[in-house]
Amino acid sequence: MSSTTDTSALSSLTGFHLAFWIVPLVTERADGTPYQVTWDRVNERYQQALTARGLTADSNPFVLSATKTEIARDEMARLPPAAYAKAWLEGMVMNLGAPALLADPRVRSLPKPSFYHTPGASLWEKARAYLLDDPGLYQLLLAIGLLATLPFLVLAAVGLIMLARAMPWAAIFAGGVLAYFLLLNGPVASAKYRVPMEPVLIVLAAIPLARIVERRSESPDDDQSRARIDAHRRAR
Repeated sequence: MSSTTDTSALSSLTGFHLAFWIVPLVTERADGTPYQVTWDRVNERYQQALTARGLTADSNPFVLSATKTEIARDEMARLPPAAYAKAWLEGMVMNLGAPALLADPRVRSLPKPSFYHTPGASLWEKARAYLLDDPGLYQLLLAIGLLATLPFLVLAAVGLIMLARAMPWAAIFAGGVLAYFLLLNGPVASAKYRVPMEPVLIVLAAIPLARIVERRSESPDDDQSRARIDAHRRAR
């Protein structure tokens, strides 16, 4: 336990993450309540808790985080498991499909609406409204990035299958790395959260491409030799 903060917590951001990210996003999937509505309600509870406990915004940040965590746990206990599953699944889809282009500072600085404030009871409804209701250059680049990312994800999926057949332990490790970051980020999605997974995804996508190149570089004599070997094995 730290003598400075009087807590064993490693970060003072846990409470904010749970109260103002996880709770609003899962609540939206549970009953369709807009993100901002839940955010405002949780913030009101937080401000009331600060007043009741004699705390201010300048108090020990870890104590403030603990207060937010307490409120978040109370809110989370009321939400159905299905809402968590849906929120986490949609978050994983978004983090896997988020184009790296969106992390470019020039793209991030473009005028754009907030995805989390976009109305919609499902990921599809929010995405459709985000792309079509108020289109702009940012949405155009997002659509192009999504189309360019899809073939890459298909290659990575094929590569994972090929790796599982050749080296199961390596496929388990690669899948474990991807699962760790996807589960850790949960419903909170952004292009920057894909960065830790990018090296694994690139290697997986390269596996089927390398196999295609290898097949094209093989000579006809190699194909005939392989055919003779296979015929000999079947004869035995």
